[in-house]
Amino acid sequence: MIRPTSAFLEDLHCVKMSFQSNLCEQHWAPFATSVTTATVSAILCIITVPGNLLICWAVIWNPNRNLKSAFNYLVLNLAIADLIVGTVTEPVFVGYHTNEALKHPVLV
Repeated sequence: MIRPTSAFLEDLHCVKMSFQSNLCEQHWAPFATSVTTATVSAILCIITVPGNLLICWAVIWNPNRNLKSAFNYLVLNLAIADLIVGTVTEPVFVGYHTNEALKHPVLV
């Protein structure tokens, strides 16, 4: 049976102790980074939602029924998943980075 050395156990203890406290709680991301990521995410949110709604509308309500194929149902599924991301995740991301840029607590 191989037993760990005392130096290994000390290193393991140090690693374990470093994860118990939040070492970055007093550090903020640069203002320009927070504003840039919030702006890009807001623009993507504005583009994502209507674009995916148009894809869903085209596949579901097509008058000629020529878009009813297995591949287009896969595209519809991906559009619905992206629509959920665009309506739920991206606005939260924008709010998080906006609060971060204004130096407000973000995870309270």
